[in-house]
Amino acid sequence: MISALARLIARRRNPGDWRGLRTAGERPRYQAISAMVEELQVSNVLDVGCAEGLLRAWLPQTVKYHGIESSYEACQRARERLPADAIVNVMG
Repeated sequence: MISALARLIARRRNPGDWRGLRTAGERPRYQAISAMVEELQVSNVLDVGCAEGLLRAWLPQTVKYHGIESSYEACQRARERLPADAIVNVMG
């Protein structure tokens, strides 16, 4: 399962561009992460490079979600979408 996730992540064309994460092509990545979280009964998720926090929608509500993002704009969008979750902007 982890090797499948690694292959999906390795195929990303531009990992620095957070604006394309809503595309259907990203769905397999979110599904793989969600399946691992459920299978391992994870209670906390740290999403490094969380962009707008889109992964949150794929996780069980019982999971505590923490996001770290370097883009100020993406971080602000994540905070607006996810006021109950911890989203940190590491660049300021």
